[in-house]
Amino acid sequence: MSLMWAIMMKFMKFDEEDEEQLSAKDALLRWLQFHTKEYDNIDITNLTKSFHNGLAFCALVHKFKPDAIP
Repeated sequence: MSLMWAIMMKFMKFDEEDEEQLSAKDALLRWLQFHTKEYDNIDITNLTKSFHNGLAFCALVHKFKPDAIP
């Protein structure tokens, strides 16, 4: 996982519809926010502190595999 993150940070840029360039970090943050927005008490504002209590990670797992976490 860390190798993929390193590759994303080094080489990838993501285009937004309004022609704005996003870094890989910002694109990942927006992707996480989009996929966890339906969960109460989950507010992902950064990639470190937002995951400290584990709720954001659980919400993300539940989003794609609901049977894994009740």
